[in-house]
Amino acid sequence: VKSHVLHHCATLMRDQYGNYVVQHLLEHGDAADIATIVATVRGRVAELSRHKFASNVVEKCLVYGSAEERSALVDEVLESSTGGAVSGGASGGGAFPGAA
Repeated sequence: VKSHVLHHCATLMRDQYGNYVVQHLLEHGDAADIATIVATVRGRVAELSRHKFASNVVEKCLVYGSAEERSALVDEVLESSTGGAVSGGASGGGAFPGAA
């Protein structure tokens, strides 16, 4: 079951009920499960953050992802909001205090 959830997490995270399944896997899965979900979110953080259900998954990625994964997600948000002009990474706080 877990492999099917991971394979379809891009669709599930946008679903009214499926997003809860993906969130549960972020909360209770192992590092490889979390990395797979974060990899699915990467490159689409701005889009998914505006989605009613997927935004919950993005938030959980920022809570349960590794320090490197969280930093990459925050950097992506900062780059999209500044047109790519980010220096110093996410360690300075900003859009997601406590996430870096």
